[in-house]
Amino acid sequence: MTIGWLALQDTALRQACIDVQYFGGACPGRASELQAIMTLRASDAILKKTRHYRAQFTPAGRFFERYSDFFQWVRPTAGAVGYVKFSGPMSSSELGKALADAGISIKPAYVFSDPAHADAYRDYFRIGFGVAIMPKALASLQRFVEEHQVSWRIAKWTASRIGRGSGVNELRGTAVDGARRLQRCWALPANATVLTD
Repeated sequence: MTIGWLALQDTALRQACIDVQYFGGACPGRASELQAIMTLRASDAILKKTRHYRAQFTPAGRFFERYSDFFQWVRPTAGAVGYVKFSGPMSSSELGKALADAGISIKPAYVFSDPAHADAYRDYFRIGFGVAIMPKALASLQRFVEEHQVSWRIAKWTASRIGRGSGVNELRGTAVDGARRLQRCWALPANATVLTD
């Protein structure tokens, strides 16, 4: 048994957890006591690292706000991991592959979700704020989005037009291919803005 901390708003659930823990062992073992002492002694270092990664939430928030038509997230409140929903014309796995080809790493849904519920999370990915290269990675992600946002907008627009009455997810591949063809045909510059109704 180990010592840990549990933060809950549900006081009944909190008490149930305390009761279960108490039932399992009224007093902690020596190893658990040592673990708790080591954690308390390292609290300054832990808090310093926490402040470091929490400082990265603000630039990430600005990024997700700027590209809110493609990304939605909830700012983490108690950790260094953020979960993001991608609303572009591909799944998070396809986005992860495209980003990996560009040297950017995210963790697509298949990494952290139960295969039985993979479809429910297919548009989500995970990012980590606990690494020192996060600002550089965020800048790389922004360049990637800038390069692809026109084709993504065209693909979303195409899917919305083709997909009326059908599931958009089934038409994503067709929409992306169509968007690439339209972008080449129109010879749109990388910074072009596509207006939709």
